[in-house]
Amino acid sequence: MAQGKMKANVPVMESGDVLRAAIKARGMMQMDLADRLGVLQSSISGNINRKRMGLEVFGTMLDAMNYDVAVVDRETGEVMWKVALKEDR
Repeated sequence: MAQGKMKANVPVMESGDVLRAAIKARGMMQMDLADRLGVLQSSISGNINRKRMGLEVFGTMLDAMNYDVAVVDRETGEVMWKVALKEDR
């Protein structure tokens, strides 16, 4: 039930690093993401700098930037499933 294939050599990153890269890739600042989510910029910063972040928070932040969260088979690089966020259900 594969949905697609990831690009080769996709970097493995901590959740905060992924969010920093996603914000930068969208040409945004933390304040822009905070505005989209209706939270304070300090909340975004706190989540990004946290050692561990829950999947719901991580997914919500990525969703606000029009990214999906997916489960990828490590051996094949194949995207197996898209993670449904509350809005997707």
